[in-house]
Amino acid sequence: MRTVKPPDIRRREIVEAAAALFVEKGYRETAVKDITKRAGIAQGLFHYYFKSKDEVLAAVVQMMSQQLIDSINTDALFAPCRNAVDKINRLMHLIFGYEVDNVLLMNEFCNMPDVTLRDNIAFNIVQAAIDIGVPFIHEGNAEKIFACAHPQEVAEVFAYGMTMHLKKFFLDGQYPPEGNATAFFSENKEIYRGMAMRLLGMTEPCGLFDEPEGWRDGINGSNA
Repeated sequence: MRTVKPPDIRRREIVEAAAALFVEKGYRETAVKDITKRAGIAQGLFHYYFKSKDEVLAAVVQMMSQQLIDSINTDALFAPCRNAVDKINRLMHLIFGYEVDNVLLMNEFCNMPDVTLRDNIAFNIVQAAIDIGVPFIHEGNAEKIFACAHPQEVAEVFAYGMTMHLKKFFLDGQYPPEGNATAFFSENKEIYRGMAMRLLGMTEPCGLFDEPEGWRDGINGSNA
C-alpha cells in the first residue's frame, strides 16, 4: 500500500534527496529519475511539486541558505570570541565557508534565469548577516575598538556593497569559473579591510578580517 504523506513532508523529502545527489554526482549529472528513485516516489509525483530540475535546485539552495542563517543565529558560535572584531571575523568566515563548501552548486544557481528568486535568496543571507553584525558594531563601540556613529547604515553599506562587487566579477565572467568568493575576498582583503576600517572609525586594524582560529570547527558543529 502506498504511503500518503503530508505535502510539506513529501516536498522536503524530494528537496533533501536532490540536495544529496547534487553534492554526490553534481547538478548536471543528476537526472530527475535519480531524484525520484532516491526519494522513493514516482516521477509524476515529482512534477506535482516541481516543474523542472532548475526549480528543485532553487528549493535546495533556499533550504541550504536557511540552514546557514539558522547556524549564524546561534549565540554559542560567538561565545569563544574575545571582542567585536573576533565576532565579525567569525561571521564573515562562516558565510564564506558556506560558499566554498557549496561552490559548484552555487555556481549553477547563479546561472539560473530566475534572477528575482536568485537575488531574493542572496538578500535573505546578507540581511541575516547584517542583523547579526549590527550588535557587534555596537559592542565594538563600547569596547573603544570602533568609533562608528551609524552601525546599521555602515553594516548595510558594507555588506551590500561587497555583495554587489562580488556579483559583478562573477556574473560578468571576470573571475575564473573555478574561483570562489573566499579566494576573491582573500585577494582583495586589504582593500576591503581599509574600507571597513574607515566606515567603522578604526585607527588600527586590530586583526579585522583575519581568519579566526577554529572557525570551521564551529560551523561544522553547528550543522551537525
